[in-house]
Amino acid sequence: MELIIYNASANIDLPKSKQSANTLFHFMTELEYLESILKKQKLYPRYCKENYTFVDDDFPSLIYPMKCFCDIYLEKINLHCEDYGSFGIGFHKNEFIKKNIQPVQYINDKSSLAEVYNNQSLSYISEYGSDVNDNFYNDRFFKQLRFMKPLFANVTNQKKKEYKKCMSDEQEWRYVPDYEQFNHVLPFLNPISSQDDIKDSSNQIEKEDELYLEFNYEEIKYLLVDTKKNSDLLIDFIYSNISDSNGKLKLISKIIVLKDLMEDM
Repeated sequence: MELIIYNASANIDLPKSKQSANTLFHFMTELEYLESILKKQKLYPRYCKENYTFVDDDFPSLIYPMKCFCDIYLEKINLHCEDYGSFGIGFHKNEFIKKNIQPVQYINDKSSLAEVYNNQSLSYISEYGSDVNDNFYNDRFFKQLRFMKPLFANVTNQKKKEYKKCMSDEQEWRYVPDYEQFNHVLPFLNPISSQDDIKDSSNQIEKEDELYLEFNYEEIKYLLVDTKKNSDLLIDFIYSNISDSNGKLKLISKIIVLKDLMEDM
């Protein structure tokens, strides 16, 4: 039987996922980062370096701001935490879909689609050289690239472990600001920027207080921490820094200790 697909209206409830989590998780390495997100009720993108192995070698790496999420089931989330940290915040997926985010497309470099993008990269290099300027941020080619990743890549996780990874395991969703949202910070960094430069520029986005994704506490589904000790610290932080009494209790009720969770998986 043929599956007939209709356009879904933005004014009706979106269907629930059946083969992925109905939560969009964002993970980090430190408790203080999670506390800052809760206090400000904002998610700021950070500059990330993307290597597009499915395009021509002369096409440069790109460093631009993004905020990344995944919709991995809780029972498998520990593998993701090994790469990105054991402190996380999970949002109701159907609420966050309305916030200009998009699933990433993973490109097999042996596919005909990869050939299409390789030809586009050659056309860009032929016309503009290997330099990337601000105008490229609004270019159709970049609008496609910003939500793409290679299917396989060599990665280094937060514990400095290097290995080859199937990137589609990340089930990544991504928020990338549109060009019109930039006022003070740069859409791109120099491809040879050091890790310190990338970190400093990312911190500047938060200082300028622009490009952020705003949320309310009702949109939060889970708060994830690694241990009971850090759960207690997060509870203390919520009591001390969240003014709304009902909001405090709701946030505390969403805390999950990953160590305890994994024991029962």
